Amino acid sequence: MPINPKRSASSASAARPAARKSSTRGKIERYADGTRKEYDFSGGVRGKHYARFAGMAESLILLDDDVAKMFPDSRTVNEVLRAIGNAVRKPRRRKAG
Repeated sequence: MPINPKRSASSASAARPAARKSSTRGKIERYADGTRKEYDFSGGVRGKHYARFAGMAESLILLDDDVAKMFPDSRTVNEVLRAIGNAVRKPRRRKAG
């Protein structure tokens, strides 16, 4: 006895929907410096946050991941480093003799 499977609506062949006329993957218009034309920096202020971050690069220290996981925040790191620094700086007593 042959089996005649029924076609479901999802397996029926149908025409594909027409492609959109305006695609987001189209050509992006840019200025000569490479900036997209949709970006507007006309109201921007050069160096607005510079003063706040100026000295950070000199004191920035990157910790390895395993070391960073030992400390919950920067305050704790600073406390530990101060304690170590104070212990190292204490003058050692010389043995008499």
